[in-house]
Amino acid sequence: MCGVVWLRLLKPLESYPSPVWGLKQVSLLLQKQRNRGQDGAGLLTYKAHAAPGSPYFFRKRLVEPSPPWKFLIESLWKAWVEHQKKGEDPYAFPFVGEAYLAHLRYGTFGGYTIDETHPVIRQNSWPSRSLALAGNFNLTNAQELFDRLIELGQHPLYRSDTYTILERMGHFLDLYVEALYQEAKAQNLSKSEATAYITERFPLVEWVARSARRWDGGYVIAGFLGNGWGFVMRDPLGIRPAYYLATEDVLAVTSEAAALHNVFGVLPSQVQELPPGHVLTVNPHGHWEVTPFTEPAPKPTRCAFERIYFSRGNSPHIYQERKALGALLAHEIARMLEYNFDKVIFTYIPNTSQSAFWGLLKELENILILR
Repeated sequence: MCGVVWLRLLKPLESYPSPVWGLKQVSLLLQKQRNRGQDGAGLLTYKAHAAPGSPYFFRKRLVEPSPPWKFLIESLWKAWVEHQKKGEDPYAFPFVGEAYLAHLRYGTFGGYTIDETHPVIRQNSWPSRSLALAGNFNLTNAQELFDRLIELGQHPLYRSDTYTILERMGHFLDLYVEALYQEAKAQNLSKSEATAYITERFPLVEWVARSARRWDGGYVIAGFLGNGWGFVMRDPLGIRPAYYLATEDVLAVTSEAAALHNVFGVLPSQVQELPPGHVLTVNPHGHWEVTPFTEPAPKPTRCAFERIYFSRGNSPHIYQERKALGALLAHEIARMLEYNFDKVIFTYIPNTSQSAFWGLLKELENILILR
């Protein structure tokens, strides 16, 4: 039940009010979803124009002190203030970039160390083979997928489902990149020309489809390749939630719709649900689309726990659903009390049940009026 933030700027960095405009939006999106995880937090920046000899992925992760998301954000902004004091190029700040990936961890599998904290990176000196991932998922066949990696001849360094997904996607990434390299080589392109050839022709939808072919469970996986491709994919049953917002400035994805319309000041109707079995992709030039990567299930099976308990109630559809759930309890409670409410006190625990509480009271009021 983790929280994911994925953000891609669609204009040159100089077009925004501040070099850290993107970082500010990601910080706010993390804060708005802080209910989704207190076991760890991480943030990654992708720099599209990093010079050779400089990283294109910059990452910071925390598991303590608590809450990690708060201290993570504070540490990044303190670093920005220090960077400014030194009079250095603002665009050289590690967390100024064209794309961001952030995560709030709610641990359900594996340990609680920094290694289990997202985003995770599979680094390579060839950008097309580098991969950064963060996700909200539970796979029922994680052990089977781990064993498959061993059958492929790998020696996985971790048993966690996170690294199993990372290495499986990395395995197929290598296969597709190598196939494109051989195509470029057959056309007598130089090795540097082959790098551009691979970037322009990389079949991202085909790659995620092949990577996810054996996955069984609920997942939203978001990430970036080192060559600038980005993606967010959602399981065919729609078990895990994902919502996106596209404007002329930014393309953003979060686990909760309310975070997007609150941070960017747009109407809830402008925020779209990423359909089950679909992947949102963006190429290095900023062109994006939403495409099916597998056959969606005939009937979506959204996680009830996500909607009843985990999500924040300031999302209109979550609020209405919880209010309706409370109302459904009213007639049974009224019968149990024999319609005598004189010595009854109603309250709610935890805070996320408040909207269900109001729905219950409203329906009880209707029952009393009818009687």
